Amino acid sequence: MEPSSSLGVLSLILWILLFAVAIPGVIALLLIPLIRMYQKRRPPRIAPDDTPLEVTVASLREDGEKQLVTFRDPNGFDLEIEVPAAVYGALSEGDPGVLILSRNEFVSFEKKDT
Repeated sequence: MEPSSSLGVLSLILWILLFAVAIPGVIALLLIPLIRMYQKRRPPRIAPDDTPLEVTVASLREDGEKQLVTFRDPNGFDLEIEVPAAVYGALSEGDPGVLILSRNEFVSFEKKDT
């Protein structure tokens, strides 16, 4: 085997290793910050789906076509979510009740008698 041909084979192996390791590494370095940024922007899961949450209606407000209610849990954590107009109209600030969410979206609110 001639020295120049073994040098060519070695060069080919080095290029293959470079592309097999370096390019996936660069892609990973670019994707990891994007994934972390997405995870930070996603709203946190408040509770497992369909878990009843003891809350109080903290405030009511309208934003264009949306009816928004801020619910407060006993620890003081506030959660603002959009509710149907019929539910919005039946609520008052200070109403205690049980809130049920599915994927952080409103399912139901059952008022408790005070």
